[in-house]
Amino acid sequence: MTLRTWIVVAAVAALAAPAWGRVVERTVRVQETHLHAQASFFSPRAGSLAYGDVVRLIETQGSWARVQHGERAGWVPVSSLTDRRVELVATGDAGTGVTTEETTLAGKGLSEQMEDEYRKIRPEADFGAVDRMEARGVRRDDVLNFLRQGGLAGGAR
Repeated sequence: MTLRTWIVVAAVAALAAPAWGRVVERTVRVQETHLHAQASFFSPRAGSLAYGDVVRLIETQGSWARVQHGERAGWVPVSSLTDRRVELVATGDAGTGVTTEETTLAGKGLSEQMEDEYRKIRPEADFGAVDRMEARGVRRDDVLNFLRQGGLAGGAR
């Protein structure tokens, strides 16, 4: 190797050294996400994580992250994680508009505790439509059958 190559290798090693052995944590930023055995939505589930859970990042593979939470480990979509700590804080707004924070929380889904906190600051809020949307769903077996019958990715035969 040339002297220049050795210098580049040494510089990269020096910059990377502080990260070696460091535990990298991420926080769940969606209402719920499932831990999967493999990096696929259709692989068996190994558990679930909730908004605000802090996980240890083991590795990433494309749009998937392998994480550990307590004794459980599995794969979750990278989009369900953030490198920031998140917490739900109820804040009031005397106006009648919807705040950016409210819109963001709505995109993450609402737990009963979140609805209770929001009712304190907006007693006129009606969560009936939200409850009906959250109750809708498609069974996992139906999705897998659809994928298999259509010969689509994720529907392994």
